[in-house]
Formats: sequence, structure tokens, C-alpha cells
Amino acid sequence: MEQGGPTPYNKINEPSQIACIKGGRKPTYSASLHSLDATALRQVFDEWAGFGVEHEEAKAGSVMLVEVYNYAKVREMPENESAFPHRALSFQILFSALYQDEALDIVAKQLADRMRGVLHNGEKKEV
Repeated sequence: MEQGGPTPYNKINEPSQIACIKGGRKPTYSASLHSLDATALRQVFDEWAGFGVEHEEAKAGSVMLVEVYNYAKVREMPENESAFPHRALSFQILFSALYQDEALDIVAKQLADRMRGVLHNGEKKEV
């Protein structure tokens, strides 16, 4: 898997445009977190990269996206005055695999479950 870094917002979708093409298998999983643990994130990234190494066909179009939102202003509003849920969760991690082989579905699901477990075990619940 190609390692990346900060990306300008207007270019954020370029690596994943292949996922918009009709056909193929594109399971997508996510985790919403209160806090982000750097060690847990590194472990998850290493597992994700390993998936691409082990399953070559998933390497080119698969993507892991980390989004961070500042909900400070949203949190000022009482919860019963807004339809916006999950206001305590500032971090969104998205992993989307792209491959053709149906046999990889179970492998991708197991990987996503492991990665979610690592992320949730690493977070601090304090807000």
C-alpha cells in the first residue's frame, strides 16, 4: 500500500476514484472514536498495509481515511435542540477495500473487526 500524508481537501478523493467504477467488491468499514491513540492507529495502518501486501489485487484501489472534526461549536447546543447525533465522536476512520475475488470478503471482514477492536481499545472515553 502506498503511504500518504496530509492531503488538500480538494484532492482527498483522487486515490479512491477507482472505487466509483462499476463492478468489483468494495466492502467499506468504519470506526467512530472519542479520541485517537497514535500507537493503535499505527498498528491498524500496519495491518491495513499488510492486507495489500498479502492480497496484491486489493493493493491498488483500497483506501484508509482518517477524518478529524472539531465539534466544539456543535457541542455548545443542547442535544435535544439538534438532530445531529454522535457529537462526542470527533474521529472517523474509514477503510475501504477494492478487489474482485469473493473469497476475500471474509478476510476483509475479519481484518475490519480486528482493526475496529484495536482502535476502540486504544481510545480514551473522556470528552
